[in-house]
Amino acid sequence: YEPESIFVAEVGGRIVGALLGAKSTIRHQETYARCIKPYLVRRCLSGAYGWPAWLIPMIRTDLAGRSLQPPQVDLHQYPAHLHIGILPAARRKGIGTALMDRYARYLQQQHIPGYHLYVSTFHPLGVAFYRKLGLDHLGRFDWRFHDGYEWLNVTETILGQKLDRGT
Repeated sequence: YEPESIFVAEVGGRIVGALLGAKSTIRHQETYARCIKPYLVRRCLSGAYGWPAWLIPMIRTDLAGRSLQPPQVDLHQYPAHLHIGILPAARRKGIGTALMDRYARYLQQQHIPGYHLYVSTFHPLGVAFYRKLGLDHLGRFDWRFHDGYEWLNVTETILGQKLDRGT
């Protein structure tokens, strides 16, 4: 739905990482609710992915989080958001930093004042990576995840970067 905000890292002809961005979190949420989530639900319920053993834990987690009120992100200062993934063998080689820098430059060219992201304790390397980049701390909240066997406590940190300060 926003292919211009996708950045791919390639090394030796092999894709080793990607950054999926959205210039407007509000537009992303609306598109997800209207188009993507119904499609995924239909595919899951039709058996397109097989009978998922994770369906009951996913429903439990969703129900447990219904009353959760995470901190609000100021979408005037941080309207964009992103998801990034780097293959384990390609980490610690500057690829993630290069993708983040390229995305920030792209957003600046679009006159977008900032971006935000969420990182959880499930991804300790991600937490360390974003801290190294010096992103602003925007909030934190705790939630619970059911993995099919037990409840796991998760801390989610919200980080952001203002781009009007010459990043």
